[in-house]
Amino acid sequence: MNKLVITLVTAALFLSLPVKAEEEEIEAKSIGELLQLVRDGKTVNKRTNEKRERDFLADKSKQQKAVRDAEAAQKREEARSERCLLYTSPSPRDRG
Repeated sequence: MNKLVITLVTAALFLSLPVKAEEEEIEAKSIGELLQLVRDGKTVNKRTNEKRERDFLADKSKQQKAVRDAEAAQKREEARSERCLLYTSPSPRDRG
């Protein structure tokens, strides 16, 4: 029990530590240099966003394929179930 309390307190302390940003601050010495830094940042952000969009679209098509496969499997199982019901239903002569 004591180990559990110690673990929980340690985890709470660890999670409450402030998080420091990984980005370093870059100071521009002129307006032109600042403009170039902004342009460079936009280029990097554009590439990152394009990759995210490609990944999203790839995942979306994978998900659509998975849905189509699941729907086809469901139809096959429903048809199989229907065939099984035909063979297991009581016949008119068994009902009576």
